[in-house]
Parts: sequence; C-alpha cells; structure tokens
Amino acid sequence: DLPVVALTANALSGDRQRCLDAGMNDYLTKPFSKAQLEKMLEKWIGPPADQSAASITMQTDAADDALVDSDALAQIRMLDVPGESSIFDEIIDEYLRSSSELVQRIAESVSSADYDAVRRDAHSLKSSSAAVGLAIFSKHCAQLERLGDNADIEGIKHCWSEASDCYQRSLSSLQSESARRVA
Repeated sequence: DLPVVALTANALSGDRQRCLDAGMNDYLTKPFSKAQLEKMLEKWIGPPADQSAASITMQTDAADDALVDSDALAQIRMLDVPGESSIFDEIIDEYLRSSSELVQRIAESVSSADYDAVRRDAHSLKSSSAAVGLAIFSKHCAQLERLGDNADIEGIKHCWSEASDCYQRSLSSLQSESARRVA
C-alpha cells in the first residue's frame, strides 16, 4: 500500500472530503511547513530510521536557506551605486521596520478575531515580503489574506501559527544572507 497525500492550494470546506472520496489517503494545503510535511509523512510511513540530531539540524538549516531567494536580493543589490548610500540597505531596513509593525498588528488582529484587519495587513505584508525575496512567507500571507476574505478565523489562527514561525526564520535567513552579501 502506497499512501497518497494530495497537496492543494485550496483550503475550502469540503476539499478534504473530495480528496478522500477520490481515493487519497490524506491531504495537505499549500503553503505547508516542513513540520507539517514531516508530521504527515510520519503518520503514513512512520518516523525516519535512526536519524542523528546533526543531520536533522543540517536539513533544517538547508530548509531555512530556501526561505530567502538570493537571486531577488542580488537584483536589489544591483541598484546600489558605488560611493553612494546603499539602496539595498535602505530597502532591507525599511522591510524589517514595516514588516515588524505589520506582524504585530496581525498578531493582535488574530487574537481579537478581526479577520478584516488580518486580510488587509496580510495583503500588504505579502507584497513587501515577495519584493525582498521571502516567497515562502509571502505565500503564508496570501493564505491569510484568502482566509480573511472567507472570514475563517479558525483557519486564520492555524495559518498564523505557521506564518509567524516562518516569519521569524525568514528574518534570520534574510539577515544572514544580507551579511553574507556584504562580506
């Protein structure tokens, strides 16, 4: 028996049942986190065989490296003119400032079940995150925006839990990538 898990961009009610009715064993909505995928794999095929802590850390580091699109950062870096202030630094600094404010507002809106505010702020964060190469986090924001459109506060809470973790890891990767490019 080979388990089949559907991956879908839809998070609408009834999607899970349609996947199961079509013969799938389970389903996972995109974007999904590494932890969700690991949990799903363990559910259907069991835990990984004798995996050392070092290899798990290396896999997590590799996954975190994928959180930042270094090509997108290289495109921004090309805007810099030698001898002038760094446009790259200004863009990254502005993103760090504005994203921090938006993340705080989204967290407050999730707590107060204000799905309109979540939708609005997730839309802004989606665009700015994509612009600085945080495509995975941007996809989380797109999902939050869709869930806000559907007034799905339970879905928003679940998605926000993953999105906020992705944001923290993305910031760390962004800062590392920025420092690497300067060095």
